[in-house]
Amino acid sequence: MGVYYFPANFVYWQQVKDHDKIKDVLLKEIYKREDINKYYYGNKGLYAASTSYKSDENLLNGHDQNTIKNIVWDPLENAIAELNSRDSTKKISFKESKINISWYTHYKEGGNFDKHNHFTNSDDSFSMIYILKDENEHNQTVFTEFTNECISTTSDYIEETKFDTSNVKDIKEGSILIFPSSLYHHVRYVEKPGRITVAVNIGSWNH
Repeated sequence: MGVYYFPANFVYWQQVKDHDKIKDVLLKEIYKREDINKYYYGNKGLYAASTSYKSDENLLNGHDQNTIKNIVWDPLENAIAELNSRDSTKKISFKESKINISWYTHYKEGGNFDKHNHFTNSDDSFSMIYILKDENEHNQTVFTEFTNECISTTSDYIEETKFDTSNVKDIKEGSILIFPSSLYHHVRYVEKPGRITVAVNIGSWNH
């Protein structure tokens, strides 16, 4: 008799240390880039928003190590420790990690993003969404796991498990969300303009 637990999807969140200070620094840089990052209306599912995703330069490049530590490495370490403390889950372990890519998305009023994931290459292990600026009452990100493909004689469909972050009061400006890069999510219509998020893809390995 035995049991094998497949690694489960997850979403971990916490507040970023020194958020107000980091916000001021990153916003100045992002606003300078607005002239070169166009607004998109339906380009690959992104509506009424601008992004630096296609830029050749990672947003976090050149920032001091303490800032990167607060945004990326400390929250990732906390997430892994929390996940590994749970019973009946496969433990997560790796020797090294690096930032593969980082970019921002700036939403206008009515801006939204269709269902997508952040898995761009085989090195991507974890993704992060840092809610840098958001005056909306609730966070707009909804995560979806496709749990099972169900086939019947009348129809084919896929069961979904959803985590709607708008139901969690402490997911707000200053929060960072950490999840597997392959986990799908979408952004609902933004009511108040000016929502800015910073996304980060992390590669981790054991060799």
